[in-house]
Amino acid sequence: MATFQRGENLSLEEQEQIMRVINKAEYLDHVEQERIGRLVEKLDNMKKNAIGNGTTQCILCGDEFGLLGASPTYCDDCKKAVCSKCGVDTFNCNKQPLWLCKICAETRELY
Repeated sequence: MATFQRGENLSLEEQEQIMRVINKAEYLDHVEQERIGRLVEKLDNMKKNAIGNGTTQCILCGDEFGLLGASPTYCDDCKKAVCSKCGVDTFNCNKQPLWLCKICAETRELY
């Protein structure tokens, strides 16, 4: 059976250094929580302001698709139609190309 022997107490400088590390970690956690809150708010606003039907119109901006209008591209996540200005061309974890609407792209960024 192993025994634990207590060594010297931590010096005041060591204690202060530990407190600085703990305070910095708490600060970074607070900053990250604020960032996530802003992302959630942005995503909620984007969903609330989406005006198209996702089939004959861009799900986000409502632009009509057709011969004289924009060409629809379908989001790989939600399968809704989006125009080129409301979509994001990106890659998945396997480096395969993905087309996402901005709502799905922001949702992925949150997770």
